[in-house]
Amino acid sequence: MTSQVEASRTEGEIVQRAKKGLRVYFSILLVTVAIMSTVLYINPNPLFITFGYMFTPAVSAILTRIILKEGFKDVSFKLDRKVWKFIGLAFVIVTVMWLVIHSIASFFGLSEFQIPQGGGIAKSIVYSILGQYQLTPLNFPIILVVASILSSLVTLIPVMGEELGWRGFMLTRLIDAKVKYPVLMSGLIWLLWHAPILILNIGGAAKMAVGVILSGLLTAFLVGHFRLSSGSIWPAAIAHASNSFALAIPLRTSETVNLMPLIQFPILAITVILLYRTIKLPKPLWQNHTR
Repeated sequence: MTSQVEASRTEGEIVQRAKKGLRVYFSILLVTVAIMSTVLYINPNPLFITFGYMFTPAVSAILTRIILKEGFKDVSFKLDRKVWKFIGLAFVIVTVMWLVIHSIASFFGLSEFQIPQGGGIAKSIVYSILGQYQLTPLNFPIILVVASILSSLVTLIPVMGEELGWRGFMLTRLIDAKVKYPVLMSGLIWLLWHAPILILNIGGAAKMAVGVILSGLLTAFLVGHFRLSSGSIWPAAIAHASNSFALAIPLRTSETVNLMPLIQFPILAITVILLYRTIKLPKPLWQNHTR
């Protein structure tokens, strides 16, 4: 009887601690997002997104941990054999998924085989290395893989600016707080976080609004799965980085950009369904004793 009471008390403490952490985290996140949105309104430079806005989740999570005197062990920066396997799996699944999406889109004339020039550090670096090659249906898979690898390495730091907050803190706290459908909730919050960028139309982001809204929740399920199944932040970050860059290849035209989600959404949905059916998530979803 005593052990049951102690277990119940411990579980209750975990729930309350998680709820408190979420309150502090969201309070700080609102402030940091408001500050960066103001900066972007004054000066809509895409670099402020990469080196400012994208770091608001991480900054909020780090400040929350400091305020509540929590450590960083639960983020799990470990790189053992299991984590490396999931890193490779995340990269392969996302790359193959986008290869299928872009191939179908190209077949129906919704996109053309081009490496985007400029529009960000990652795209500029990839273009400087691969821009000399003329993309064809035959060499496109190889170019996409190489471009995704290069981009993942270049964008890993700003992507970690998001993942340290979303999957490194918020998702696990939503689970600890016993919030219903935590992965879905994390996706909805992730979508809301994109709203200022879409509203301000930074870098023509408004053209991607339909795609972001339709695919955002499914992407949250995809990236969230890698975080929870691997127990590490790295596979989630690689999946996020690979997905973000592959979204921009091939270059889409303004006339057809709004039709891309018709291809993107069903393929992404199929990928998520197969992933969840093939690789089962651990039960319970989050191991509280790791903290």
